[in-house]
Amino acid sequence: MNEQRYMISDASKKLEVEPHVLRYWEEELKMEIPRNEMGHRCYSEREIHVLEQVKELKQNGLQLKAIKLLMEQLYKKDGVDVKKILAKKDEWNKRAEQEDDGILQREKGKKEQEKTEQFAEMTVIETTEFVEGQDERMDQFQMVMNKIIANALIDNNVLLGQAISEQVTERVLKEIDYQFRVKEELEEQRFKKLDETIRNRQQARLEAAAALEKSKKPMKRKKKRFFMRK
Repeated sequence: MNEQRYMISDASKKLEVEPHVLRYWEEELKMEIPRNEMGHRCYSEREIHVLEQVKELKQNGLQLKAIKLLMEQLYKKDGVDVKKILAKKDEWNKRAEQEDDGILQREKGKKEQEKTEQFAEMTVIETTEFVEGQDERMDQFQMVMNKIIANALIDNNVLLGQAISEQVTERVLKEIDYQFRVKEELEEQRFKKLDETIRNRQQARLEAAAALEKSKKPMKRKKKRFFMRK
């Protein structure tokens, strides 16, 4: 015998709520309502029973996010003891608030982690672009960055973003300042050597030109003087 199925319009009449309310509860409570070949919702007696409990709990002051914590129990054959749950509704609502805050903090920590990793990656790339020939220093820098991120991941997720940002910012700024100074010293040495080389070549050319000019001048013969004997 086929089980009775209800379209959303019929289910809303049976539960005495608007269809959009059922859609909202379905989304917020992560309910998986079966659908027919046309993609329309088809509520079974099981879903109707669960939604009846949801309605009763909500009408008596239990928040929807607190009801979400009870969904596994609501789907059981006997459901939940509504009166027993409502007797501790304040505790359930408080627990739901804490769960919600925890989820938000974890999501925030995850986003901060992603931003920090992107910042760290960009910093490594930018540092590599203006410092050439410093492979050993860059390897050390990469190891420092990896260690910072690994240590930060062990910390409490709530403080993840702040912890990584503070460590990365301080280490990165120090490393960038060091690399700038290294580059300036290398550039200064290179320019000194280049200037010295240019001066030596100019001096060599002047000496060569002087020697060539001297070799072209005719040698003056010395006049012999004859002294007459007295």
